[in-house]
Amino acid sequence: MAMSETGYTFASCFAFAVDAICGVLCREGFRRGPQELVGQTMNRIHRLHARFNALVARWRAGRLVAEEGTPHPGPLPQGEREKHSPLPLWERVG
Repeated sequence: MAMSETGYTFASCFAFAVDAICGVLCREGFRRGPQELVGQTMNRIHRLHARFNALVARWRAGRLVAEEGTPHPGPLPQGEREKHSPLPLWERVG
């Protein structure tokens, strides 16, 4: 079943996910983690949510235009990114 057949939009599902993450972060993060880190993470999530809502609003209003310029290069094939890393694998993990 497609998302459009359920009556949910991507924006509503994204909002639900943000609310769920923030709920868990408030409940568990403030109890277990460093307060400053949890607070800053919550602020970052809320700013990303606001930017996403603004993007959806521009798209719905027909004001979202593609930027001119060089296209973003595609990702490297699987495994190629690791080959070009300046650090050995054991120093990258951790």
